[in-house]
Amino acid sequence: MERVLIVEDDENIRQLLKLTLASFNYELVDFENGKDAYDYLQNHIVDLAR
Repeated sequence: MERVLIVEDDENIRQLLKLTLASFNYELVDFENGKDAYDYLQNHIVDLAR
């Protein structure tokens, strides 16, 4: 399964992106800010970042 990283500070937009992408059966990882996403990427691989 392809892993998609979502970084968005607006909770409503982040939830909308998650709902939309989940319908395509992606594994989703989401963060509210770039620092947390950067920290995650130090130990994980994603297929797409938005």
